Amino acid sequence: MGPAPVPRPPAPRPPKNTEKLDAASKLETLLMDADDLAASGKFTEAIEKLESFPQELRKYDVWSELGERDLKKYRALLPLQEEFESAVEEAKAGSTDALKALFRKVRGEDFEYPGEPFVAAFERRAREAVGEDAFDALLTELDDEAALASADEVDAFEEDADQNVKIEAPKAIEITTKGSPERRERFREAAQVALQNLEQAKKTLAERVAARRKRIKDEARRVLKAARKMKLSVDGWGTVRVTAYDESGFTIKGKKGTKTFGWGNCPPKLGHTLKKLAVDTKDAQAVYELGIYALKRGEFDLAQRDFEQALRLDASLKDRIPNVDGFRHLTKLFRGKTAKDDDFQVRWEFNSDRPQERLDFEPLAQQMKVEVVGGQLQISSPMGFFAVGAKVRGGWDGRVSIEAVLGTTSPAPAVVVQSRAGMFLVQFGQKTEVLDGFGPMAKSLASSEVRAAQGNAVKVWVERKGGDKGTVKVTVQGREALEHEIDLEGDIELMLGARGNGSVRFDNIHVVGRLSPKWERKAKAEGPNEISRQLAEMERQRQAAAGGVKVPIAYLKTSAEDEVGLRDATEEQKKLVEEGRAALAAGNMWAAFQKFEQAARDYRFEVGNYLYSLGLMRSDPQGAVIRLKRCVKGVEDFYEAQVALAQAQFQIGRIEEAEALLRKALELRADYAPAYQALSQIHTIRGEYQEAKKTLELAEVLGPGDPMTTALMDRVVALAEGPAWADRKRATTTHYVLDTDMVDYADRFVTQLESIRKAYERAYPALIDPDAPERKASVLIFGAAEGYYQYSERTSGDRAENTLGHFSPMTGQLLLFLEEDPDDWNSYHVIFHEGMHQWVHSNGLALPFWANEGMAEYVGGTRLSEDGSEIVQMGAIDSFLKQRLRSLTSGWSQRLTWRKIMSQSPQEFYAGNAPLKYAQAWTMIHFIMESGDEELKKTFDSYLRHFKEVDRDDKDAARGGAMLEYIYVDTFHQLDMADVTKRWERWVEKLCADAGLDWKLPAEEGGK
Repeated sequence: MGPAPVPRPPAPRPPKNTEKLDAASKLETLLMDADDLAASGKFTEAIEKLESFPQELRKYDVWSELGERDLKKYRALLPLQEEFESAVEEAKAGSTDALKALFRKVRGEDFEYPGEPFVAAFERRAREAVGEDAFDALLTELDDEAALASADEVDAFEEDADQNVKIEAPKAIEITTKGSPERRERFREAAQVALQNLEQAKKTLAERVAARRKRIKDEARRVLKAARKMKLSVDGWGTVRVTAYDESGFTIKGKKGTKTFGWGNCPPKLGHTLKKLAVDTKDAQAVYELGIYALKRGEFDLAQRDFEQALRLDASLKDRIPNVDGFRHLTKLFRGKTAKDDDFQVRWEFNSDRPQERLDFEPLAQQMKVEVVGGQLQISSPMGFFAVGAKVRGGWDGRVSIEAVLGTTSPAPAVVVQSRAGMFLVQFGQKTEVLDGFGPMAKSLASSEVRAAQGNAVKVWVERKGGDKGTVKVTVQGREALEHEIDLEGDIELMLGARGNGSVRFDNIHVVGRLSPKWERKAKAEGPNEISRQLAEMERQRQAAAGGVKVPIAYLKTSAEDEVGLRDATEEQKKLVEEGRAALAAGNMWAAFQKFEQAARDYRFEVGNYLYSLGLMRSDPQGAVIRLKRCVKGVEDFYEAQVALAQAQFQIGRIEEAEALLRKALELRADYAPAYQALSQIHTIRGEYQEAKKTLELAEVLGPGDPMTTALMDRVVALAEGPAWADRKRATTTHYVLDTDMVDYADRFVTQLESIRKAYERAYPALIDPDAPERKASVLIFGAAEGYYQYSERTSGDRAENTLGHFSPMTGQLLLFLEEDPDDWNSYHVIFHEGMHQWVHSNGLALPFWANEGMAEYVGGTRLSEDGSEIVQMGAIDSFLKQRLRSLTSGWSQRLTWRKIMSQSPQEFYAGNAPLKYAQAWTMIHFIMESGDEELKKTFDSYLRHFKEVDRDDKDAARGGAMLEYIYVDTFHQLDMADVTKRWERWVEKLCADAGLDWKLPAEEGGK
């Protein structure tokens, strides 16, 4: 039984009768005209345009689906236009109060249409009405007003003796601990019972270990005896002999020496052969699991034979047997039909029998959908998005073409061409044009009066012409529309979509081009991990159908859910918790997270905050720490919250604090399985993998079947096995242990890491914690992307495909890969960047996201001496940072105020245009560090010290929402931020000039 088929509701086909065609054509023109008017804030004219659509043609679906939709939207926005016109007239007469009120509304978090083009149009008209200086002053006043409003918890002043600066201390939230003598007595009795349960669990575990050792010993005897009679071979080794076997893997001996493999990184066929020798082939479950192993390793024929044998032994396994043929396509480069000559030609022929073809298209955002509907590719997005799109599978080297038939025309369909040099959009509608991006403020670079209608075939050719230049050529129905030169650097990627929200459809999509070898290697490495994910999803669906998914113990009813812990809780809060747990049991983690988030809005409801914090742990561990401290203080002996708090502290590098919390929790409830899961993570980050495995085995006895225990055990096994490297070298220094398969560069890499650590300390002395425990940091550098992706998947559950490297606080390891020339200094940006995150973590800090990423990007541009031992230059612009500048300048109108980007939570930072925010944060740090403004530099140092102190103190009010605002007000807000912002903008222009980019600050913002 394979993955559930994708639903395929029927799609409307192009109209066949003349009147219906006429209706679609007329409405298409009106929709485009109305959209242009609305983008300028002219909703009255947009409404009049749509209302001119003939009544007799409104009977067709195209009107109800598109015309009425837009008409409703414009009518809803009409009062805003009227309010704006009135505000502009008042501003011309000398009063800007109404204008302030309007922009306060459209820039607020609750505004329904953020990022819509009409907002920028309003800003342009307001500038014209009141003048540049007056309008900038108005916006600055609104920014300052928002900053002060957000910091409303600021109370008294207290002296910071170390820095001799005034810090506005936040008003503490009063938390009364809930408890009672009767409850304490119950907990003392429960603690004694838990100790007895723990002792019994240890005895059970000892019996299981003994039985397992005997089983493994018997298996090893059978395997070694049978293997001696077989001719076994391994690529590159020739004929080999198996010399050792256990539950972790096996050892072979051959002409190249001796090598030990784990079951996850061994040659697949050899692993399957030895496992088959070990199992009882008359045991249906054992044979079924052997088939699953073969399937995960991509040995489909072996898996098919195993599943057939398992079914013969036990017919009840039928519903659990995967459809092997349904998994084969996961290892193919493309799921659509393909042909290959000198170039690689890919054709997608959509039909109801091939739902997997949608996997060749990846939606640009989680909320967007890609579906095969009625034989067409449909891409859709909800309201609020300024674009809809999906990446077309493939990375192309030098040239590629894409051809498609347009299934819809509103919003105007588009083909997007992307490379390291930027993003260019070819848009089809009343005219065909090339724009310099996907955003609402993208500029037209070239246009043609050749228009494309529904059912028309369009084609886009892209070809590199030398250097970092290329051409894009466009035809419509075979008629040449335009040809234009664009910047082109690195692999070419394609997207399909549209500017604006809603849905867009394409049919008969053909892509022809020369595949990038780098992309091809990466794509081939994806298969095994995708198979594992599909199998996990099948198992989840099976469990749900059988009566529910196994919910982690940490999410079950807690000790705080008694008459004492819930005495202040409302019925609505308790209902939200109940609904969240029901969603978890149904396998809907996202719905559960939303319910828990609603339950956590009142800090006095500890259970809701605890459950919400469990889901917050990876994305915002600092936020989880704040909430969980309140939980621990709010309900006496809330040991579940103590364990969760320890896990959050662990995430930000406070290992010793986390361990102390766990010991305290175990004194209260010695048989609580999640506490042992957390202890295993501490063993893991210290590299104590055997201790971690033993601790998890105890957790499994105490809490059987907890999926968290299984996931952590898989991670520990993968870490203990290590990467599947044929050759490796370890290099060690004072602060680092580095492993790599690039053996000739190991010593250079580790020397560079020691040197760059000095750069971190030189640039950011405020972050150094002299009391931080000394631990050598673990670094793994891979010579190829696929090894990096596979190891990352096995050790963190994430292939990290959109990264060149990352630091994992769960494992303590810094993982990187270098496919570029290791002798080129541009290659080291990711090492220096991610190394910064590891260094910050070792000091027990979780910095604000803008600072965390901006600071890491700044040190990523460090130049070292040829031997890597000395710092030659800080803040240089490498090829990676050059691309950051392109991201910022191409979306310049979307840049944030300093206050806003400095105050964003992790979720807010990653929402919207995250690449632009990375770029803005880096240029802000570069300006602070390199502009020579010592007052600004001291202010930043003060900002970091304030954050560090507040982070360490127990000032929950400040840290729980107003922390970043309050620190901003106390530091940067004391400067003339309008002046700082203008000077930073000119600094960006200077950076572009230094990088050889032709970008000038717009004239209305101080440019020439």
